[in-house]
Amino acid sequence: MPLISNDLALNTQQATLITSMIVVAKIFSASFIAFLVYKFGLKKGYFLGCILMSSGIFLSFVDSYSGILIIRFLTGLGSACALVCLVPIAQQWFEKKALHFVISFNITSNLVGITLGLVLAESISNYFGNWRDSLSFYAWINLILLILWLFVGKDENKKEEKKNNAKDLIYALKSRVTWGMIIFYIGPILFLNSLFTFLPTFYAQYAGFSKELADFAKKEIPALANFAIIFGPYLGLFFKRKNISFKIMLLSGGACIFICGFCMLFLQNLVLIQIFAVLSGIFYSM
Repeated sequence: MPLISNDLALNTQQATLITSMIVVAKIFSASFIAFLVYKFGLKKGYFLGCILMSSGIFLSFVDSYSGILIIRFLTGLGSACALVCLVPIAQQWFEKKALHFVISFNITSNLVGITLGLVLAESISNYFGNWRDSLSFYAWINLILLILWLFVGKDENKKEEKKNNAKDLIYALKSRVTWGMIIFYIGPILFLNSLFTFLPTFYAQYAGFSKELADFAKKEIPALANFAIIFGPYLGLFFKRKNISFKIMLLSGGACIFICGFCMLFLQNLVLIQIFAVLSGIFYSM
């Protein structure tokens, strides 16, 4: 955030909005994006998501604050579109016996990409010398992968089920469970966003650490939490095989994230903070 603030002469709140705009798009566009994927099909829906995420290539050429916000929002829409497609894509390629494992692996691969992107963000930004060029670099990578998707992606051929699918979509949009999940998802998404935006600033300025400890904590703690996110889906799969209900995992995972986040903010012992950072990442993706 300091790089954004200095580059565009923004206050902290304005810079925070730029970093958080993707989260805003993910939260408030979920149902709309699901409808688009239903209308266009998985291959075109995922293609649309990748196109929107690739809008970041224009960040290098945009200087206005509002223009940057629009691009970040479009990137968030694309990310939401890709997330919506993860499970249905896995269902197309794999049978039920292997499906649960593949879905966990598919989600993990997405989390690995997010983690690597966040961990390497500072180094890439330093290499390019500009935060906008570094974000454009990610968008160019996405554009290359988009071309690959045109050759490997496929759509379902079950056109006869379209009417039933329409009824299922309407039922899902009216379901309290759907909207409950959307509301519940706000917390974990904000938590993930704060790991590399607010948490480093907190450790550097407000935690009361020495400069050496603050410099260490602001880089290592977010990285630990994001690395641990990789293993959460497999823990969830283990609990599922033990016949522990999804509702119990959802509620207990949310409560544990809250406890871990509280400890990461107010504990003064670095080792304990590291432990709770790892636990927070695991419970986030469980």
